[in-house]
Amino acid sequence: MMSDFSTSQPLSESRNTLDLGKRIKLIDEAALRRGAEQVVGDRLDLHLRAIGFLATSALLCAINWKTQGRISWAAWPMLGMGFVLTMQTARFYLSGDAQFEKRVAQEMAAVRHGKDGK
Repeated sequence: MMSDFSTSQPLSESRNTLDLGKRIKLIDEAALRRGAEQVVGDRLDLHLRAIGFLATSALLCAINWKTQGRISWAAWPMLGMGFVLTMQTARFYLSGDAQFEKRVAQEMAAVRHGKDGK
């Protein structure tokens, strides 16, 4: 007498099907992590630029104060660097990248917990 198991999938194929679900979850987690790392890296880069601006401005003011006794020429490079830093900050916060990544993370968390993300 022949058993019904001969027509079913081999055991290795059923394991692969189960593993596929785990692999998809890992891929989603990896994509989420890459997105989060991008936002954190951009924020860190912006903070480092601000620290560099402050350090350079302090150095220019010290040199100017030591050579002339008042702030005169140092204000112009600081204004230029301040303008560039302002534009970079605006691009980061207003471009929507940070908000987009935050919403993606919220949606992914909602899907993981079986809720509708709306």
